[in-house]
Parts: sequence; structure tokens; C-alpha cells
Amino acid sequence: MEKIAIVVPALEKNRYSEQGDLTKFGEMTLLEWKINQLKALRDIGNIYISTPSERIVNEFSDDISVILRDSTNF
Repeated sequence: MEKIAIVVPALEKNRYSEQGDLTKFGEMTLLEWKINQLKALRDIGNIYISTPSERIVNEFSDDISVILRDSTNF
């Protein structure tokens, strides 16, 4: 079976929370939780984070491929 690439859109702030995907979810952020869930799946080739947030780029670019985008370009 071929490997699957996953793109996770992430925001530093959204309409639900001032901290967006960086909101704490137990001992980690919601974005960390999402990434851990994806890493546990079989047949995942690459995980990418797509975000307009420099903060998310800085915090996650060591472990995951992060694509910096402007707020209007998904």
C-alpha cells in the first residue's frame, strides 16, 4: 500500500479560542495531540502543518514539515 500524506491546517487563534490550536489539551496542546494521533496511524508517509502563524512554525518545524502560508492562501 502507498503511504499517505496528511496536511493539518493550524491556527494560533480562531473564533473558538484565543489560543486556537495551541490550547492546552491535558498535558499537551491540541495541535500536539492531533499530530500524535496521526503518527499512531499506519501508512502515513508525511505529516505537514499548514499555518499562517510564525509561532507555530517556530514551535513545530523541528519535528514536522511546516508550510508557512498567508491567511488567505490555503
